Amino acid sequence: MPDLQALRQKLIDRCSEGDLRDVCFVMGIDDENYPAAKSGFVRELLQDLKRKDRLAELVDVLRREKPWVLK
Repeated sequence: MPDLQALRQKLIDRCSEGDLRDVCFVMGIDDENYPAAKSGFVRELLQDLKRKDRLAELVDVLRREKPWVLK
């Protein structure tokens, strides 16, 4: 499992709001109920994915779609 705090910080620092919404689209996640502020969006996205045991899927999508995020 990825280090949640490190992943959170990378998403905040390296992704635009559009990047985050793209990732949600690829993963089939309805992002309309997430906060507009990027830090809140990332926090709630990660909490939801952790709860649904989908963090590994997020990492796979990031590696494929947005590889610069994890470097």
